[in-house]
Parts: sequence; C-alpha cells; structure tokens
Amino acid sequence: MKFQDVFNLSQLKCEIAMQRALKQWQGPKVYGTECPFCGSPDYVKYSLENGRQRYRCRGCERRFTERTQFECSCQIPGKMTRCHECPGFQAFVEVTRQYTAELQGLNLQQLQNLKAKLEPPGDK
Repeated sequence: MKFQDVFNLSQLKCEIAMQRALKQWQGPKVYGTECPFCGSPDYVKYSLENGRQRYRCRGCERRFTERTQFECSCQIPGKMTRCHECPGFQAFVEVTRQYTAELQGLNLQQLQNLKAKLEPPGDK
C-alpha cells in the first residue's frame, strides 16, 4: 500500500470518528457544578479547610473542596483556543480516539460505506 493510500485511509477513519463523536456532543455546559466523584449536583457545604469551602455529596457521601467552574459555550468543539482547557473538549477528544481505534480493522470500502451512512442527506 502506498503512503498516500495509508494517509487517505487514516484521514477517513478520523473523519468518521469525529462525526460519530459530534453526534454525542452536548453543547454548552457549565463544569464544576457537580460532585467530581459521582457527578451528582446534590451536595451541601460541609466545612472550611485552609480558607476553602468543602462540600459533602448527598449521592455518594464523599467530600471535596470547592472547584473552579468552567463554562463551555461551544456549539462545535475545538473552534476556540480556550476549548483545549475545557473538560468537555477533553472528553470529546478521548471519545474520538476510541472511535478511531474501533475503525482500525476496516478497509477503504467499508469506511466509505460507513461514512455515507453517517452523512446527512444532501451533504454528499
């Protein structure tokens, strides 16, 4: 297989993985407003430690220190420079990597068929 063919195959895998990941993208969200352990938004103030507020989660009973809030207002992940610091973008990149790894065993024809299924009608 020629280098150009390998490159085109890799590019197609990345495009498909990204399309799949974009379907799961949740869009604008505020991070840091939930328990870092279980994700529950149900927590209460617990104590102060070194001048920082501590909280106790009612869902998992674990304690944690107040977290910085990060607001993501992106409709499309990665468009803005600050996206690279966003927890949502980091999760998006990881999901894209996983999807790319799942596509490793497919040949060019299988990838083209998969891409055609993922593309909305009229985008071809």
